[in-house]
Amino acid sequence: PYFSRARGLSSGLQSAEGRAWSTAHRIQYANWSGRFQDALILNEELRKLNLEIRSPYFDIFQHFTQGLILCALGRTEEAEQSLRNGLKRVEQGDDTFWRPRFLNSLGWVYAEEGDYEKALRLNMESLKGALDSGDPETIHNARINLGENHLALGNLTEARDILEKTWEEVKTPGVFYSKWRYKTRLFLALAELYTGMGERKKGFAFLRKALDLAERNGARRHQARALLLKGRFLRKTRPAEGRKCLERALRLSEEMGTIRLSHRIRKEITRLDSQGAGA
Repeated sequence: PYFSRARGLSSGLQSAEGRAWSTAHRIQYANWSGRFQDALILNEELRKLNLEIRSPYFDIFQHFTQGLILCALGRTEEAEQSLRNGLKRVEQGDDTFWRPRFLNSLGWVYAEEGDYEKALRLNMESLKGALDSGDPETIHNARINLGENHLALGNLTEARDILEKTWEEVKTPGVFYSKWRYKTRLFLALAELYTGMGERKKGFAFLRKALDLAERNGARRHQARALLLKGRFLRKTRPAEGRKCLERALRLSEEMGTIRLSHRIRKEITRLDSQGAGA
């Protein structure tokens, strides 16, 4: 509501800069809450505003958020192009802050496409730059990405090492930018790790934390991911409950238009149904 009020107030300004700032914040809100189509529309609005302002910051920001939104929607080729275009602009400006963030996001694009080795290389490069910058958000996101890459590759020892170290740092008290977001992602990764290592009780404890944070903050994509994991974990022991979780996850994913996530959820439902047919 406050972002909307700010947008209304900025509409009466002669300068486009006030409108651009409120639009940028609304893009972030729409992206975080899984309203990706709204975020795309707002991102285009920001691009047009910046034709007047000609701000290097908004130019880079618009390419960065465009890449994130398109990747979430499963449009990975377009996402990669937007991020690479932004990376070229970063080289002419604030390289220390933006470069690791773009590399992180490109790593996510390749992970979505199943190229985990390439994602791993990009996220390692991102982490190096993030450590040089000292920015906690970028550092933790890079480490979580690396942990997720190792999980996908079956490298459980490497995943445990980096994710547990990250958790030791993240649980330290203090206010950090977007901590709830990377904390939710970390809980999801730890849930998958411990369940994969046979520590189901520990895995479910982190899954409950992830689902609670996602629901409390209205982060629908994280919520869908948590429900997908829960459905997968319950597939053999409590298939009826697992199916309900998967169906909820699918509804959320379809509402958001997240194509690749929906595909993964449908595959899990098919596996569950096949298991029932086999029995």
